[in-house]
Amino acid sequence: MDRVARPTRSAVRLLAAVVAVLVLFRWAACAPDRGPAAPAAVPTAAALAAVPTAAPPPVPTTAIEPLLDPGGRGELRAVVPAGAAAPIRLSITPVGVEGSYFTLTASPGERRPLTVQLGNVGTSTVRARTYPADAYTIVNGGFDAALAGEPASGTTTWLDYPDEVLGLAAGATVQRPFTLAVPADATPGEYLTSLVIQNAEPVAGDGATSELNFAFRQVIRQVIAVSITVPGPQVPGLEIGAVTHRTVAGTSSIAVAVKNTGNVRLKPAGEFVLRDDAGKEVSRYPVSMDSFYAGTQTFIEVPFAQRLNPGVYSASLSLTDATATGVAVSSDALAVIVPTAAAETGTSPQPIGTVAVPQPAAVDQAAPTGAAAHVSGAWPAHPIVWVLGGTALLVVLLGAGIGLGLTISRRSLLARGAADHARGPAAHPSRRDAALPGPRR
Repeated sequence: MDRVARPTRSAVRLLAAVVAVLVLFRWAACAPDRGPAAPAAVPTAAALAAVPTAAPPPVPTTAIEPLLDPGGRGELRAVVPAGAAAPIRLSITPVGVEGSYFTLTASPGERRPLTVQLGNVGTSTVRARTYPADAYTIVNGGFDAALAGEPASGTTTWLDYPDEVLGLAAGATVQRPFTLAVPADATPGEYLTSLVIQNAEPVAGDGATSELNFAFRQVIRQVIAVSITVPGPQVPGLEIGAVTHRTVAGTSSIAVAVKNTGNVRLKPAGEFVLRDDAGKEVSRYPVSMDSFYAGTQTFIEVPFAQRLNPGVYSASLSLTDATATGVAVSSDALAVIVPTAAAETGTSPQPIGTVAVPQPAAVDQAAPTGAAAHVSGAWPAHPIVWVLGGTALLVVLLGAGIGLGLTISRRSLLARGAADHARGPAAHPSRRDAALPGPRR
């Protein structure tokens, strides 16, 4: 009975070794940072179709972005990349008005002559381009202007300011007259546009270093706002739209679309709350926007301290205008879908550049570990995992096979010896003769 059981136990040991290697290999597949998991839809297709989507926030495309002072004083400042000097210094200032930008009150059908002064305060001649540009509200509030070549619309069409290129010698200034013509059917409210001056051809910035062998190609522009108020009742309005999730530098960022539907500038503030699909509060974050201009739409962007676990979440946002309008709005539950990192790879826009990066929102959520970190059923895609797992399996199989072969050979010899012993000495006369003593002499 023992002879029969021993081969059976060897087979069981071989099977156990193979199972152990497969379990180890499966653990390697589920361990974090062992290669990307195969993308899988965490939410169902029906859930995706039921959730309204919003376009991601716009990504600035210029190396230097002019921004109107958030306090509304009209001071301009340029955001310049570190290590890049500004070789060009152009200026644009209003003539005949107080302040550094135009603040006007005009009635429907009114025409008003205006003048700006263009200048080159640098040390070399510059080919400058000046043009009117649509104004818009940037992410989280604030002022910016459209880029050169983008079509003018809305309030910008009220100006007969030409788009042209001119040469400005070092220290030179030139005045440029233009006319504001308010349409006869203009309704009461606040309107905003802008005027821009910039170098006509990009220039190489002084950004090359021994560590980073590159330099910026810069278009340096200055912008002034043209703010027009058409007298009449102020009607504030604010709407909250859809939600978009994206991953920025390995952490989650949620953008909520908002729209100023009224005719007056707002400065909303409030609170953003995020809950998981079980209703547990994951994060609570205070929101404070800068100037949010009438008739524009933008995003409130909430950065998080880590990447949210994949799944479906519910967000709510409440906002109240901090100015005298007092308008308030709260959203219903907003569905937020967080896909796996692998599914989102290559689809996320770049980070949004703002004047001040907000403090990330704290996340009351443990990062997924082990199998939870990957999609169920996913196997490792990294070649190292396959090579190591395959090598380990081959070694175990070879070792087990050699051991089983030696065991079978040994047991075969023992069985043969046992059979010979059972048959007795007659089965081997040569051995019997050899065992008998020879004749005595």
